[in-house]
Amino acid sequence: MNIIGLIVLFLIVLLIIAFVILKSRKKESQDGVIDVSESPKVKQVETHTPKAETAEAKEANEPKSTEMVAEDVSADTSAPQPCAATPAKREKVDTGDLVHILVAEDNLSNYKLVEVMLRNLAVTENAINGKVAVERVREVEYDMVFMDVKMPVMNGLEATQEIRKFDTKVPIIAVTANVLDFDKNMALASGCNEFVPKPITRKRLCEVVETYGKRK
Repeated sequence: MNIIGLIVLFLIVLLIIAFVILKSRKKESQDGVIDVSESPKVKQVETHTPKAETAEAKEANEPKSTEMVAEDVSADTSAPQPCAATPAKREKVDTGDLVHILVAEDNLSNYKLVEVMLRNLAVTENAINGKVAVERVREVEYDMVFMDVKMPVMNGLEATQEIRKFDTKVPIIAVTANVLDFDKNMALASGCNEFVPKPITRKRLCEVVETYGKRK
């Protein structure tokens, strides 16, 4: 091999070595670069600056002055209201020797029958349901009340219980088509004094009126 061939071979070897070194350095530089796209995300934390307290809220949070507290106490110690269950002075209707009876009956025909049967013994007045009956007894002092058990709005047993809250003396006579002992006991337990089954007879009505008579 001549000298020129050796020189060419030497240059080739140098080029190969230089290429290898450059390639190695390029790989090292790539390994040292941080990939921003794969970096962990930083969670953003929102911070809230408390708003300035309004004048109204500040005033509401401040303790009341001594004068305001004293004023509130004086308002709380005002005269108590009268109990709603206690009726005012009730009207006493002058019916002479006749008994004044409230007949709580939603069926007008049944009421008219009672009115006719007691024509010479009593002055009757009709209440179309238990609620009306309670209101009338609050206003008027009756000698007795005939209370039909089954009525709309408020039934007779509920009405009797309401009446007993403010009047424990007025005789209340339960009138019903239910004649079982259970029904009778329910009526008496509600505050009724007597139990009259339907159909009503004049004899039975007269017995009840004569038993209880006029209130003293």
